[in-house]
Amino acid sequence: MVKLMRKIFVKKLSKKHIIKFPKLYEKITNSKEMLFRFDCGSLWHRKNVSRWDDIDKCLKVIEPKIKKHKGKIKNFTWAMLYEIPFLEQIQQMKKFNLYDYEVEDQNLHYLDPIWHRKKENCLYIAEDLLVADDDFISLLVNKIDGLKKICFWSQPVGVGFLETNECPMEFIQNHLKHKNWWDAMLNIKEPYDKNFKSSDSEFGNDLDSLLYIKKNIHPKIKIDFAYIDKDEKKILKKHGII
Repeated sequence: MVKLMRKIFVKKLSKKHIIKFPKLYEKITNSKEMLFRFDCGSLWHRKNVSRWDDIDKCLKVIEPKIKKHKGKIKNFTWAMLYEIPFLEQIQQMKKFNLYDYEVEDQNLHYLDPIWHRKKENCLYIAEDLLVADDDFISLLVNKIDGLKKICFWSQPVGVGFLETNECPMEFIQNHLKHKNWWDAMLNIKEPYDKNFKSSDSEFGNDLDSLLYIKKNIHPKIKIDFAYIDKDEKKILKKHGII
């Protein structure tokens, strides 16, 4: 079904036809639901892909729609679809100097930077977005009707064959040569830059973003984390985030 939808909205990539990715191929924007699905192409054909750059390009499409939307949103979906070849397919293409490969269901992978679990009214947010998108997170959280909780989690690509891989990031970096592909992880213990000195932010890490979000969303909305250690839990409690 996913492959069929993709073929309807996006022409097959070839040497003579270059598509600018990510490409929006399905959109729903009404009073009850907002849905955005992006085709992000094949990580075999694309060069020097950064998931952060792709997320940023998607946000430039989504954010204006959120700002223009009147009233509350009952459901929200943002999905990014990637084609990733198996290692065997990569080896065959290199051996026989082939350009393309046969796309199977397990070649298709989703990245879901934000997804809304309607049953428990919880918004799951990839930790990538904490780096520079705290304004967007706050905007969206306040738009969702009756939201009870937001949960931050580190989200690698999933659904396809890499979902069972111990380190999808290393597969993408090493076998597909995307050295700028990084899966973000929560950082609240030390600054991103060891020489950090700034009057604009206090900590120079994700704690700045979390404090900003906490301040700018409804106080009854709980903030949770899928994976934190004991030290991180102490820091988050100390600053009133959890």
